[in-house]
Amino acid sequence: MADAVVEYILSQCVAIFTKLRCKKTDRMITVANIHALFGEYKKMDITVMQIAAAVRELTKLNGPDNQPYVLCGDFNQYIDMPGYHVAQNGTLTENEKESLRVYPKVTVEKEEMNVVDIVPECFQHSASDITSSYREILGEEPKMTYNGHCDPSGALDFIWYGSDCLTCCGVLDVVSTDVIEQFNYCPNPVFPSDHLLMRSKFKFSS
Repeated sequence: MADAVVEYILSQCVAIFTKLRCKKTDRMITVANIHALFGEYKKMDITVMQIAAAVRELTKLNGPDNQPYVLCGDFNQYIDMPGYHVAQNGTLTENEKESLRVYPKVTVEKEEMNVVDIVPECFQHSASDITSSYREILGEEPKMTYNGHCDPSGALDFIWYGSDCLTCCGVLDVVSTDVIEQFNYCPNPVFPSDHLLMRSKFKFSS
């Protein structure tokens, strides 16, 4: 990969991957938590890359046995943004690619190009069974998982899982907007974070 591309894509991102073993069944599960780049959406193409990379790394860690996995965290993408769609579908539509071409270009061999065109494979993943736990149970994502000063309130946090090996048994209802609006913004004395509590319950598929 060209140095100019590497320099452009090096941005803050936290992703933690942990392999756990169930004491009762001895089965392994990979759990990942991500905090994708926000940066006031000045480099949304990088945020989308980070999300796709997290799913690819999960697939890599699982190996050929297709072990259970969970990917959760702050994706800094609303459900109508490319990052959510790449997590859900493993690829981008042409319209989504075009929307990422508004971000800064990188000079490679004297030609200015967008990262989405230079390394299109970095905007894909192959986890065909990735499923949103909240959408699976409720039929939609929560109306709001974030309420703060930096961005409009909405759903930025998600819990994804591999439906080939796990079954989602239920999810915790997220605090309603009516309750939050009493405090204007989070954090506040009642809700200590600007991201709201989420929880999903899973069981191993037989």
